Amino acid sequence: MRLKQAIHVELLQSGRRLTINVINRGPLLAESHTDQLFQQLVSYREQGSDKPHLGLGLFIARLIAEHHNGSISASNLPDKTGVCFSVTLPL
Repeated sequence: MRLKQAIHVELLQSGRRLTINVINRGPLLAESHTDQLFQQLVSYREQGSDKPHLGLGLFIARLIAEHHNGSISASNLPDKTGVCFSVTLPL
């Protein structure tokens, strides 16, 4: 049985920019796919999932961030225990 970990949310301000980090402990992102995650209709789900998935969520999140002159990114944590999704917006 796999224990569930809490998802951590951080809010950081640096000058006139605000960054929201969503940190999830668990499976890592494939390094070769991080740039493609935010493209339309892209999904990297584990095989065998019985739930349909259209690959639109991160694409829409990118559009919203860019509409507000911000950006969104994803990366593996330095200690390789999970991933961090970051949204940066101007204040």
